[in-house]
Amino acid sequence: NGSADVNHFHDAWGTRFVINELLNQDLLHDDVQTVMGEGLQCFTCKKPSRDERILQTKENAFDTQGGLVLLEGNLGRAVMKTSSLKTKKRHFTLHAKVFLSQEELQTRFKRGELNCDFVAVLPFQGPCATGMPELHSLSPVFGLLQDQGFDVVLITDGRMSGASGKFPAAIHTSPEALQGGLLSLVQENDVIEINIEQGTMTLHVNK
Repeated sequence: NGSADVNHFHDAWGTRFVINELLNQDLLHDDVQTVMGEGLQCFTCKKPSRDERILQTKENAFDTQGGLVLLEGNLGRAVMKTSSLKTKKRHFTLHAKVFLSQEELQTRFKRGELNCDFVAVLPFQGPCATGMPELHSLSPVFGLLQDQGFDVVLITDGRMSGASGKFPAAIHTSPEALQGGLLSLVQENDVIEINIEQGTMTLHVNK
């Protein structure tokens, strides 16, 4: 989320430092079998961080909150990367636009049909439906819409790269649409509320 890359992370002791810190804070299960035997101690580094701009202990944490948020509601459960969001807004109530592929979203964008605030719903992108391919074509479109001042949110049972995250994207929604998830029933212009602070995503429908 900062200016450093994975090489800086590795040089500061990388995953070995992180595993050690998580074990020390009782935030990681150690009763596991690995290729090196039982437990994770052999994967740890007990030395201080070689660069505290990159890696710090819990006592000197960069932030009190993590960079991921779990969202839950009648649409299921999803994760959202929040640490690098371009917008500071954390509560959205938007009308849905439903797409069955990233190509369909791009086509409607080129037609000028997406120049508004909306939540993009992309069902049937999960592992059972399509093998869960990278939805890499969405980032440029959402970035351009944000630059124009529109509120845009994505909800999908698919995945996006960890390098994404400048716009609110609820990904890995479970249960996925092909397995009966409510995401498959969302219709154009349905109202969806996403509250990042409260960790909720709700489809508002008449009973």
